[in-house]
Amino acid sequence: LDWCRSNLTRPMRPFATDAYVDAAFTSLKYNDRETAIDAFEALMIDFEPADIKARGLRGLIQAYGEDAVPTIVEALTSGIPELEAVAAEDAKLVPGRKATEAFIKAYAGLQPDNQAVLLHALGVRRDEAALDTLVLAAQSRIPVVRLAAIEALGNFNHPDVLQVLLKVKASGSERQQQLAAQALEALTHPNINDELLVAAMNADNGVRAEAMKMIGRRDVREGVPVV
Repeated sequence: LDWCRSNLTRPMRPFATDAYVDAAFTSLKYNDRETAIDAFEALMIDFEPADIKARGLRGLIQAYGEDAVPTIVEALTSGIPELEAVAAEDAKLVPGRKATEAFIKAYAGLQPDNQAVLLHALGVRRDEAALDTLVLAAQSRIPVVRLAAIEALGNFNHPDVLQVLLKVKASGSERQQQLAAQALEALTHPNINDELLVAAMNADNGVRAEAMKMIGRRDVREGVPVV
């Protein structure tokens, strides 16, 4: 199949590539990891088009499993949008705090669309090491980044997300407000009420107003003097 990819007539080569990729994934399915990795790496050589490299990368990430972090980070910082997109999306597949930290380090160098994809992956991972990055991104002036961060924060039941979500609920776009409202209603952490009382004394009028509304909805009786 590899020979066919190079030697068939040009119209036939995409079919040979599809068969080659299918064969590589079949090898992986039947635990022939070494053959699969060799096949996927062959798709990553310099002269291959970016879309073919992207297919090879996706296979390599699956084949490497927990060892895929260096491969993902290299792709995230490759400057090739197709590879960055695959790496950002598949970052959710690799477990562990070290993986999260590596992805956060690579985040700043990405284009906004791929930052948004990676933020989504960080939300799926639910690793609290990503909270600071997500909270900052939720205040971004770039709509696609801000929306992705707000949606990702909805996966964290943590008091650190409260004030930024209240701010979004007070002043975000309609869609941002919807996502923030959903995330706020889902918060059940035992320290949320204490954080609400702090938010109710925030210097930002919008945050303060939203906090007071939430105090009422949650029947936080300790909040009566604050209100």
